[in-house]
Amino acid sequence: PFDQILIVDAATGAASSVFDAPDASGQGLTYLGGYLYYASNAGDKRIYKLNATTGAPEANFRPKDNWGNDITGQNLLGLGNDGSDLWLSYAESNESCVLKINENNGDNKGRFCQDQNQNTALKQASGIAIGPDGVIVIAKDDEIVKRDSAGQFLQDWSDLDASDIQGL
Repeated sequence: PFDQILIVDAATGAASSVFDAPDASGQGLTYLGGYLYYASNAGDKRIYKLNATTGAPEANFRPKDNWGNDITGQNLLGLGNDGSDLWLSYAESNESCVLKINENNGDNKGRFCQDQNQNTALKQASGIAIGPDGVIVIAKDDEIVKRDSAGQFLQDWSDLDASDIQGL
C-alpha cells in the first residue's frame, strides 16, 4: 500500500481529491509554486515533485548536503518551504540539520546544525515551517521551537500535552 495524499476543502473538511503518494515511506509534504513536494525515505531517499491536482510525479531529486553530495544513510524528517525554497530537516551522524534546498534539483543553498548528542530542538525534528520573515518553527516529540533565519533560538513551547508532533 501507498501513503495517501488528500486535498481537503478548508471550509467543509471534505476531501476533494485523494491520490496515492509515490510510495509508503513518506515523511514530509509541502506545497510550493503550484506543486506538492513529498519527501520519501524509501530506497535512496528522494523528494518528489508532484502535480498538485492529479498527484502525478513530474520530477524527483535527491537532496544534497553542504558539500554537494547526495544525502545517504540519514532519514529525511520534516519538509517545509519559505515561499521560494524547500527546507528539509534530517539527522546526520553526530548532527541534526536543517537544509535550505533548491526545489528543482536538490542543490544545497545553506544549512544550520546542532550537536545531536545534546537535547536540542533539531534532534529528530519531524515538522518544519518557515515564515515570510525567515523565522523557522520546528516540531519534535512534544516541543515546538521558534528560531531566527540563522537558526538562533527565539522561543519554545514545551508543555503542550502532546507526545509525538509529526508536522506543522
